[in-house]
Amino acid sequence: MDLLIEQDNTLHPVEIKKTASPRRSASHGFPSLKRLGRNIGPGAIVCLRESSVAIGRNVTAIPASYI
Repeated sequence: MDLLIEQDNTLHPVEIKKTASPRRSASHGFPSLKRLGRNIGPGAIVCLRESSVAIGRNVTAIPASYI
């Protein structure tokens, strides 16, 4: 996990990958946040895709160009 964003008392995990085809396994560390006892929101994988796409439950691949 490269980044953790807190918004409205909810944590959002973010992974950054230098690929246009991130694998679902890139988010394998996201569930470990449950141990913190905090609200966990949707996560994201920032990558080199052209458009966003859901790659798992509550995980979206987001183009780096969006940020």
